[in-house]
Amino acid sequence: KEREAFLRRIDTSKGNATSPQGFVLHRDDSLKERIFNLRKKDGPILMFNETGEPLWDVIASVDFKQRQEKETTIILGDQIGYASSDEKFLAENTAVTQVSLGPLSLLTSQCITVTHHYMDTNRL
Repeated sequence: KEREAFLRRIDTSKGNATSPQGFVLHRDDSLKERIFNLRKKDGPILMFNETGEPLWDVIASVDFKQRQEKETTIILGDQIGYASSDEKFLAENTAVTQVSLGPLSLLTSQCITVTHHYMDTNRL
C-alpha cells in the first residue's frame, strides 16, 4: 500500500515544476538492469547497510574522490529492508559498495540528511 501511495504522489507531482531535483523514479526496469546501466556511468554506487564500511571512510577514499565528478547513486531501503534476493544481488555485485552510518538502523530521511552532510562537508 505504501508503495502505491508513493507512486501516486510522484505521478501527481510530475507536472509540478517545483518537484525536487535529483530524484528519478525508474519503473520500467529491474534492479539488475538498473545496476547494469549505472555501472556504465562509472560513478560510485553506495548501498546502505548497518554492516557496511563507515560512510565517512568511503567518502574520504581516493577512489571515491576520483569518481566524484561522476553521478553518485545511493541505494536506501525502507523500514522493512531490502528484499532478500535484492540484498544478495547487491552484496555480491562488485560495483556496489556497502556503506554504514553506524550499527543501528536509522530512518531513511535521517540517512539522507547525514549523507548530504558528509558529501557537502567533503565538497562532493
